[in-house]
Amino acid sequence: MNDLLRNMKMARMFMLLNVFALNLPGQTPEADPEEGKKRRYRIIMYAEQLRYQYGMDSSLQYLKVQGQREADNSAANRYAYYETNESFLEVTSLDLSFMELTSVPDFIYRYKNLKHLDLSFNKISELPQWLKEMSCLQHVNLSGNELDKSEFILSKFTQIKDVNLSWNNLSSLPKKVKKFKGLTSLNVNYNRFESVPRRIKKLKHLEKLTINSNNLIHFEAHLRHTRKLKDLRWLEARHSNIAEVPDEISFMNNLRRLDLSYNEIVRVSGRIEELDSLLVFELHNNRLETIPEELYKCQDLLSLTLQNNSLRRLPEGIAKLQNISALFLHHNELEYLPDDIGNMNLEEAYVYNNKLTSLPASFSNLSSLKHIRINNTYISEFPTQLFSLDSLESIDFTDSDISILPAEILEMGRLDLLAFRESKIDRLDPANRGYDKLVSELYKRGVKVFIIDYE
Repeated sequence: MNDLLRNMKMARMFMLLNVFALNLPGQTPEADPEEGKKRRYRIIMYAEQLRYQYGMDSSLQYLKVQGQREADNSAANRYAYYETNESFLEVTSLDLSFMELTSVPDFIYRYKNLKHLDLSFNKISELPQWLKEMSCLQHVNLSGNELDKSEFILSKFTQIKDVNLSWNNLSSLPKKVKKFKGLTSLNVNYNRFESVPRRIKKLKHLEKLTINSNNLIHFEAHLRHTRKLKDLRWLEARHSNIAEVPDEISFMNNLRRLDLSYNEIVRVSGRIEELDSLLVFELHNNRLETIPEELYKCQDLLSLTLQNNSLRRLPEGIAKLQNISALFLHHNELEYLPDDIGNMNLEEAYVYNNKLTSLPASFSNLSSLKHIRINNTYISEFPTQLFSLDSLESIDFTDSDISILPAEILEMGRLDLLAFRESKIDRLDPANRGYDKLVSELYKRGVKVFIIDYE
């Protein structure tokens, strides 16, 4: 019965997607090339959604169907246009995506000044040797091909800086990937890697690696090889079933950005402190219950996202992160915040959807705070700490237990938005005798007040 329901759901999904595709605007990129690009981009976006909802096989099936339709609709016109174009020396970018190509067309060789080559979503399994002679070529998109079926030729492509190998069913990098000696950016999203590729150590100048939507159940296995990549600054590994940030992360100590969001992470190694150049660390949408206090030693951090986890506590010492201006802690299980949080330089605090019953007294020290959201918490009294914050512009305590709207709100001169929809404020409570006058005065001042009385 479950299989039947699943099959019916999948059939309905593909029917809807096919209807959508039949209504895609524009059929000839020569008449409207930008619309053609947008159409193909939308196909890829839908495939990504299918990958998250139904798995890799479903997204590949969709791409195959839509790729054939796109080839039927526009490929012939685009191919003929590029093949016969007499102004080839003026062209720096070619879009040969979704053409059902099994090899790289020879006419490309004439485009001597080509910098960007898009061969995505074809059936190419190898690259011709003459590509290495195209000295201006720097960016190659090979996503959605068949590079898993043969060892594609990569001989001395020293000029190429950026390669996209996503959607190729790859579980390892080709042996000759080391020939991309000048490569600075590698995209291997939507493949079947179970760890960071071992052969990545050959890419001495690599600065950015995106390996999203793989199955990195052995994430730690080859991280030690990355210590040779002194220029690696950016790692993305979202939606990849990573269970922990392991000790081996310390080998990537030159990282500036680390995105491990949308995984299954339950632990962050204390050796994260060795990433002392880290500026952005995205850990949202995982399964963390706490974070190591060693993380606070990454004092160059500009952004740390911890929302949508299962955090029950945060260690003291968070004030060491003086460069963070926005704190993302919403949708967790926090019952209290660190006492020293008020010593940060926050401009935005998002702590809604937690189990908080109060804010630390130190909150009154957040002189730069502009926006705070404490909605969907157990806070029952309006936090008096907020009255001393002269920079505060917006307060949201929607769906909270706060029952009294204090008159001191009128003294908050910069307040621009006040939201308490579905709160427990009772206008008939004697403590709220000045409620109507207070709200009226806020409106007069131009404050945006959002109210839906609690019932």
